[in-house]
Amino acid sequence: MKFLDIDEQKLRQEKLQQFIRQHGLDGLLVSSNANLYYVSGAVYAGYAYVPAEGNMLYLVRRPVGIEHPQVVYIRQPEQILDVLESVGIAKPARLALELDRLPYNMAKRLQAAFNVDDIFNGSPILSQSRSVKTPFEIEPLRQSGIRHSNSYQRIDSV
Repeated sequence: MKFLDIDEQKLRQEKLQQFIRQHGLDGLLVSSNANLYYVSGAVYAGYAYVPAEGNMLYLVRRPVGIEHPQVVYIRQPEQILDVLESVGIAKPARLALELDRLPYNMAKRLQAAFNVDDIFNGSPILSQSRSVKTPFEIEPLRQSGIRHSNSYQRIDSV
């Protein structure tokens, strides 16, 4: 499984952390496939935890055998808090989840797993971060535009 290169990962992480801090939050737990792909460059069953400061962690349930320095394997979400504490990341007091995408029962389970009184909607943070493209994201769009333009130039008339 291939993850983002370290420079691209850092750019995306720093963008997210800026928005996390602006909203007065301590961390964001990413759970949807589209957003896992955005933060890691890979799709897996699990989560990504983005703290307000420091490196994010990829909390993977499956597939097993992924070699990456930020991957930690978990069997269930209730293990996440212990994992964070074991790597020196403080328990978040103000946690954001993807409430626009998570079922209510899962959001409540994660709230209990993190032992926080309130959870906040992190979906707008992810949308805001994803709306500002990095050079790595812009280049495929530019190449696609060139291919489309070349295709339309071959059509005599429509």
